[in-house]
Amino acid sequence: MEDVNNSGLIILLIIAVIFFILWAIYLIRFLCAKRSISNKNKKLFSLVKDKDEKDNRLWEQEGTVRKQDEVINGLKAELKAALNKIGAPAPAVEPEAIPVNGEEIDIDALPEPEPQPEVQEPSHASENWDEFSVHDPELEERMMMHELEDMVMSSKLFLNADATKDDVAALIKVERKRLDTLLKNNGESSVADFLGKYRLEEAIAKIREVKLDSKNKNKDTEGAEPKKEVTLDDIAKASGFSSVRTMNKASKLRYGMNIHELRKVIKI
Repeated sequence: MEDVNNSGLIILLIIAVIFFILWAIYLIRFLCAKRSISNKNKKLFSLVKDKDEKDNRLWEQEGTVRKQDEVINGLKAELKAALNKIGAPAPAVEPEAIPVNGEEIDIDALPEPEPQPEVQEPSHASENWDEFSVHDPELEERMMMHELEDMVMSSKLFLNADATKDDVAALIKVERKRLDTLLKNNGESSVADFLGKYRLEEAIAKIREVKLDSKNKNKDTEGAEPKKEVTLDDIAKASGFSSVRTMNKASKLRYGMNIHELRKVIKI
């Protein structure tokens, strides 16, 4: 009888140990998953914050440029008004001979100074960056990257799923090798990763639009034709991705989560 009781206690002890081990494994997995999600959220929020700060800096720069233009236009108007009051430009003064060491030298006989070459920043992508050079390589690279980002946004090249490295390089007229170096130095592993950033922003914006439309569909008038349901595949292709799988891969690479997980985090 005592042996039976001991066997029962041993069995209960084994069950308790197994239960404790399973509970500990579950707790560890839960904590790891929670920590992983927290790290992903921090990374995502950091990227969003960096983008907002960059947009704010660009907006401030544009405001500064507009203010400078207003000041210049105001000065031009004042100068024009002053000239109108004068009525006519001052008469040209004939050059006189200047005595140097007791001898008079005719100014007209002096040779004109040779013009010095000036280094100017390309104002548009029509300039060839491969032929442009400044003394500060970091400044040149920042200027190139800013020009590239502006051209990608204005041309909407990222909406073309078949866009190639040559297409991107052609925007600022650089060689493929220099484009690779430019993207690598600015944290982009490839052209696909660089374009994927803009495609993901476009996809998120379209998902928000679809959600807003679904909320307002009850307000449609009677008799109106029902709108075609927009799928995730439609959004992916409209944003420049070849498929949902490609969009998930880009989202996983940039944000550490697929598009479904990303929607839950940013609540769309």
